[in-house]
Amino acid sequence: MVIALTFITTVSFAQQAKLDSLLLEYRKHHSDSSKIKLLQKICTQFYYTDSKAGLIYLDTLMLLSKKTRDYKMLTFGNRYKANLLITEGKFGQAISLFKKNVQILEGIGQKKNLYSDYLNIGTTYRYARNFKQAELYYEKCIEIIEKYGRKDKYIVVYNNLGGMAFSEENFEKAIKYYVKALEHKDFNKNPRRYINTLTNLSVCHYELKQYGKGIKYAQEGLKISKEIDFTIGIADNKKNLGKCLKALEVDLYKAIEYFKQAIDLYKKLSDNVFLIEAYSNLGETYEKIKNYPQAIVYHKNALELSQRIEMKDNVLSSKVFLSRALFQNGKVDQSERYINQVLNQGSSKYLLKTVLASVYKTKADIRKSKRDYKNALIYYEKYKVLSDSLLSAEKLKDINEIETKYETQKKEAENAKLIQLTAQQELELEIENKRKWFFAIGLATSITILTVFFYFYRKNQKQKKIIEKLQRELHHRIKNNLAIIDTFIDTAKDGMPDKKGKQKLSELQNRIESIYKVHELLYKTKGRITQVSAKEYIGALIKGVQQSFSDKPVTILMDIGSEVTFEVEQSFPVGLIVNEFLTNSYKYAFKGRNDGTVTISITAQGKYYRIDLADNGIGLPKDFDLNSVDTFGMDVIKLLAEQLGGSFELNGADGVKFHCSFEKK
Repeated sequence: MVIALTFITTVSFAQQAKLDSLLLEYRKHHSDSSKIKLLQKICTQFYYTDSKAGLIYLDTLMLLSKKTRDYKMLTFGNRYKANLLITEGKFGQAISLFKKNVQILEGIGQKKNLYSDYLNIGTTYRYARNFKQAELYYEKCIEIIEKYGRKDKYIVVYNNLGGMAFSEENFEKAIKYYVKALEHKDFNKNPRRYINTLTNLSVCHYELKQYGKGIKYAQEGLKISKEIDFTIGIADNKKNLGKCLKALEVDLYKAIEYFKQAIDLYKKLSDNVFLIEAYSNLGETYEKIKNYPQAIVYHKNALELSQRIEMKDNVLSSKVFLSRALFQNGKVDQSERYINQVLNQGSSKYLLKTVLASVYKTKADIRKSKRDYKNALIYYEKYKVLSDSLLSAEKLKDINEIETKYETQKKEAENAKLIQLTAQQELELEIENKRKWFFAIGLATSITILTVFFYFYRKNQKQKKIIEKLQRELHHRIKNNLAIIDTFIDTAKDGMPDKKGKQKLSELQNRIESIYKVHELLYKTKGRITQVSAKEYIGALIKGVQQSFSDKPVTILMDIGSEVTFEVEQSFPVGLIVNEFLTNSYKYAFKGRNDGTVTISITAQGKYYRIDLADNGIGLPKDFDLNSVDTFGMDVIKLLAEQLGGSFELNGADGVKFHCSFEKK
């Protein structure tokens, strides 16, 4: 079978590191929407490493997607499961899931996105050897491509049509489709699709006994696959190189090495369909070096796996190859039992003609060894008729003509590009010469202007330094005055026996601290003294609040970019809002719990700032009404949001979440 599944699997250490990072990030998020996005990334990475292990996360993704009616993620989940079922040979179940996606997309009016599921249905029917249904769905794909101008998809559909022609052993027709796919490769942005086309062409030429061309396409496919770390492309092309070397009977030990490497990769990918083929080819190669016991081992591996995933055509072909190896190893009766099973199970319906020819040849050899020359002759004649029909010189001529036309067309396109590039270079040279003259004139003018500018710049710089010195002195004095007030409050706390009173004074100190930190940062700033680093400022505030509630083990996660800065007049209300939210979370959110998490996120988005504060505590009461609530902390937050000229939202259903957006100054 010649086609890569919709989900392409690639394994690398970098991907495992990315998966670990995503899992760590997932544990920090609590909203359904953020969880869904992360779960999709996690599932995709698991598909690249261990698709079955990702099912537990996929189930969670599907539940959340149903809850939030996220139809895009529902279709993603169905495709994931369906492609996994295909590797297990469960084609009917896979088709049902793809058809469920079609119903979902049609129900929400997303007909232009039906392409992927139509393609998957067609491909799965092709694997099940239901070519009539496969062709019907490929035609639906072409209709969508033409209707919505999705030219990048032609390469995929032609690859699949080629695969169907291959399955019907119409190799010359398959090559025509693959060459058409190559003609559309410039519209394709995914190099894996180009690799699949090269892989498919390699297999076709192998079947046509054009092994030199098979090696050429496989080597090119392997080279690009290694460059982009495309595991399935590496496995497929190593298998194809092994097949061509096996057929040529040159460097058979190299062929064995290729097959073993491909087998290891297919096992990691859980790709049972291609693993069966690799086992069979490795068994055939051991036959060629007359190591029949090893050949029998690998043919048995292929048969057992085919039976386990219930692929009837592969079960039959594996029995044929095993029968042949047993015969060559002198186990004639065992060999005949297997070959008779194949003949009695309607082999002509399920087997490729090349394999059926092998059935007749093996049966003839068995009967000849038992001196049954009459039946031996009957099966030899069947073998000869079928072998002669498989290939003709005329077919090879047509194929070579098609590929020659494609190569000529490709060279003509390259020559046209070269002519265009030369003309462009000449134009650029002319433009560059003009640019140099303009530059020389501009340089002389610029020197004159810069001389005048520099004089006034130095004068302005002196004035600016004087102003900045005065501003720093002002911030220093305010900072010191706030520190004195803080000391007075400390003294008052020491003499106060009431615990609640002390707590109120500590909260007041935290509010003063938020203002104090602004002046402290501005005093220490060496550059612009009218802007405050949000990350540094909020980080300092967090430490202050944590010290006030040191007996409570609350985790605070801060997500503020180093590029986010506030003007002085906006920094005060922002700091006080963060302080009030943190204080309320410590006091009320985690009652009866030993731990809790508060998340603080501040981002700059175009002309606006966005503040997102959240805790994973008990949330707000069901009867909570923001407009009628009468608490000092909440009143402060409302007033500060108004002072910033922004809008804010408060949600207490799953912990408390605060969101405020306001315009930059």
